[in-house]
Amino acid sequence: MSENQNDVINNLNKEIGIINLISGVIDGEEFWAYLSIAPDKYEDFLEAEKSGPYDVTKYGDILKWGKGLTPPESDISEMVETYGIVPDMQERLKGFEDDLLK
Repeated sequence: MSENQNDVINNLNKEIGIINLISGVIDGEEFWAYLSIAPDKYEDFLEAEKSGPYDVTKYGDILKWGKGLTPPESDISEMVETYGIVPDMQERLKGFEDDLLK
């Protein structure tokens, strides 16, 4: 890869984030969090999710978080307004994938 291509990728990783909603339990406390993950770390993030506990800050920035396994509607609305997220995007993609595999 050329130096110019590396510069482009580095700039994109600073400016673009893949936003994911995660949830889990840490020390017996349930939590949810919206993460902005750099594109070059996304595959590593997916692998970490499969393998068990991991440090979310290694893969991106925490945009918003709270207690419980799902965010309240007010926080979802804020994420839609601020970042343009589509709250059910993961379900839509899964449905699309299922349709393609039929």
